[in-house]
Amino acid sequence: MIEDLARLAVELRDTPPEALPEIIGGLEALRAQAWARMMTPSVTDAANGQRPRVEPEQWITPSQAAVIANVPVDRIYTWAQGQRWAARPTRRCLRISETGFRRWLASR
Repeated sequence: MIEDLARLAVELRDTPPEALPEIIGGLEALRAQAWARMMTPSVTDAANGQRPRVEPEQWITPSQAAVIANVPVDRIYTWAQGQRWAARPTRRCLRISETGFRRWLASR
């Protein structure tokens, strides 16, 4: 893991400045995923003492959500306001919990 972070640091030094906002958005989405995993309570199986396997949350872009809902991307931004399935890791970045979005969409 440490080697991966060191490689990323080297790559960032060589990245053109105009590509940095997209990279920062991706890093913030990963950070949100890591925090979500840390905050999820773990349940141990009394029979074998192991935690059940939980799939990590998938965060998607507004474009991907628009394809799922078959609507224009602008509508995703409108729908996302105040929703728990929407996260803004940075001011210019919107990420959507695929599970939460699909659940919300099915309830409409």
